[in-house]
Amino acid sequence: MTEIIATLGPKSANKKMVRELYQAGVSIFRCNFAHDTPQSVMPLINSIRELEEENKVKIPLLIDVEGPGIRTWFLKKPISYVKGEVFKIFTTPNRQEEKSLSCDYALLGKDVKRGTTIKIDAGLFQVKVKEIKQDYIVVQAQ
Repeated sequence: MTEIIATLGPKSANKKMVRELYQAGVSIFRCNFAHDTPQSVMPLINSIRELEEENKVKIPLLIDVEGPGIRTWFLKKPISYVKGEVFKIFTTPNRQEEKSLSCDYALLGKDVKRGTTIKIDAGLFQVKVKEIKQDYIVVQAQ
């Protein structure tokens, strides 16, 4: 049996659309908790549960949760990097030098090695670790 999964997002996260998707053959609904909260998704889940009762079926929910992440601190101004550029990522909150970043993970220097590739902004920007210091790492834009 083929299963059809529909990811519910801003344009499809309403009772009418859930009903239409179900009638079109969707058998599993996916909620992305990386961007939503349990409270914001509850009305949607309730709509799916109503469909279950009306149709005497069980409709699986696939809950997608965000994995662990390291957050960078706010920048004083936007920064652009070019391939090959070397800069620091500080492991102490809100410490910045020109063209540097700081993150919320104090053990970053213990968890990486020289040559490790780090993906930033969901992988849109990658850096390679060049040096590891006490409270920062030196990286090169890839």
